[in-house]
Amino acid sequence: MMTSRILKNIAVLALLVPIAGSIGCDDPTAGLFDPQIVEDTVEFWLPDPQRDDLPTALDVSASPMGIAGARFPETTAGANNWDVTVRMREGALTLVTPAGIGLDSRAGLAEPITDRSIEEIDRAPVGEFTRDRTLPLAAGTVYLVRTRAQPGCREQFSKITPVEIDAGEGRVAMRVITNARCSDDRLVP
Repeated sequence: MMTSRILKNIAVLALLVPIAGSIGCDDPTAGLFDPQIVEDTVEFWLPDPQRDDLPTALDVSASPMGIAGARFPETTAGANNWDVTVRMREGALTLVTPAGIGLDSRAGLAEPITDRSIEEIDRAPVGEFTRDRTLPLAAGTVYLVRTRAQPGCREQFSKITPVEIDAGEGRVAMRVITNARCSDDRLVP
């Protein structure tokens, strides 16, 4: 008696599941594999021993909730949680990876792009990132960033461009666009 009832319930479920799966959408996987593009503008500064309240690095990693943002790498909590920083080199503000200042990190920068806008760049050049890189900051330039490795995520890719560069104050405001999906090089929705 109990066995026949179980078999009858299984038969009914076997009929209903395909019907329920087809109601309301043509593709049951629609959106599951799309890039998760997240955007923000983040400010960070040159390190200044007189101003330890200012973030001095940028963490471009993202979740669907947003960009991680500005970091304090001089603190214990922020020591390894960033991907690029800004330094003064030969009188100009430069973008520097952790390896560029002697730290071990997978974070990297690709060659800067000066002939296209940030909106025109749709993919990160996966094989072209260098860990030990220093690049001069320039308005209108797009920089491509590969994040450091994180628990559960080998890398994320980001495109960033300066919104404002103030060498006198040592401050950079950076527009950041990151794909929150791990190891997905697409940079547009």
